[in-house]
Amino acid sequence: MKKLLPVALALFVLASCGTDEDPFARETKEIEEHLSSEGLNAYKAFKVSVRGTKTVGEDTVFDKARMELFALTGYLLQKAADTTQTIDVMDIASTVSDAKPAIEVLLKKDEDSLPTVMQNISFVIQPEPGEDILGNMFNESEEHLILCGLWYAGAHAQPDLALYELYRVKTGDIRDVHLQMITEMARSVIYLSNKWPYHSEKSADDLLALTESKKDELLKNPWPATNAQGNAVTPEQAWHQLRAIAFLLRGAAREKTEDKDKHEEAISDLGEFVKEAEAGGLDHEIVDLAGLAVALEKEDNDAALKCIEKLEKRPNLTTEEKELVAEIKKYVTDKKMDDAQEAMDENGVLPGFAGKLFANQFMNSPVVKNLKSSKAGQKFISITEVSVGSLIPGADAVDSLTKDAESLIDKVIH
Repeated sequence: MKKLLPVALALFVLASCGTDEDPFARETKEIEEHLSSEGLNAYKAFKVSVRGTKTVGEDTVFDKARMELFALTGYLLQKAADTTQTIDVMDIASTVSDAKPAIEVLLKKDEDSLPTVMQNISFVIQPEPGEDILGNMFNESEEHLILCGLWYAGAHAQPDLALYELYRVKTGDIRDVHLQMITEMARSVIYLSNKWPYHSEKSADDLLALTESKKDELLKNPWPATNAQGNAVTPEQAWHQLRAIAFLLRGAAREKTEDKDKHEEAISDLGEFVKEAEAGGLDHEIVDLAGLAVALEKEDNDAALKCIEKLEKRPNLTTEEKELVAEIKKYVTDKKMDDAQEAMDENGVLPGFAGKLFANQFMNSPVVKNLKSSKAGQKFISITEVSVGSLIPGADAVDSLTKDAESLIDKVIH
């Protein structure tokens, strides 16, 4: 028995060490593993192929691989001017697996060594002098960020593609103050939705710091320009809205960490969010939800019921959200505050609404509005408005692939 004790102790020590891994480092590993999936590799290859349009003739091996992938997906940016061209997907490949050799070749190319997507679109459509100047408006990181936002908030949301684009962003290369805000918002929201709260918290911290360091610039160039109802707000109110979002995201992230001592900090952040939101004229259901979370923590039954009454009057709630509010109201009425809190946590209420708020702010941001006003910009946005079933895991049917290809050509090229 005595001989077994040192062995048991050693095993206990090893097991204990295994649980002490830095959670931020653990999340970093998980993110990198997530980004190495086969489906994302297909998207990476697709991006490289599109961005190689302007460099045709410089590398014959690369050119052959990109043409094979284009034939498979039906995406032929180079033929944009000739609408009589048709693409027979079956000419080169009959299944998605046939693209793997081409994908392997394409993945050897760093996409940021190639012209941006926007530069390639402008190159293909050959705008007249003075038109579509957006071709050189964004650098690589800025374009990654915009694609991230569009994949997250657009008509055909693809969270994994948004994460990939986000991970390519180099913070120091983002020049516009609004895009700097969007960078940290996107990071915090997307990390939170993927259950990486420590990364989400850090980005929310960085966003809060930016609102302070860039305050003068933000007051001179205010954004958001309106509240949730579309009414204009003052520059000072816009600044408070940005701070509100930072506190909301940090509070939601801290609530999801493994650290018990961060719970009080999370509630404090949500309280600050409500104050900043009110100062910014942000009349939104998530303000009511945050107020409800604070009231439940303080076991303030009257305050909780007031927040619920506001939520019941919100016209934008889905049927499921209305049912959840009704469930929480029953718990609060019965003074079962712990059950009400549990219902909110289990349904991911705050992270979900935070994502909706970010999506709305991004789609109404100056950069997206500028894209929509340009021919090249509209085509750029259209790339993320097309089903990409052929580029994600599980897409192995040629019929589905061909349908996606036809849709892509119709929206982006014709």
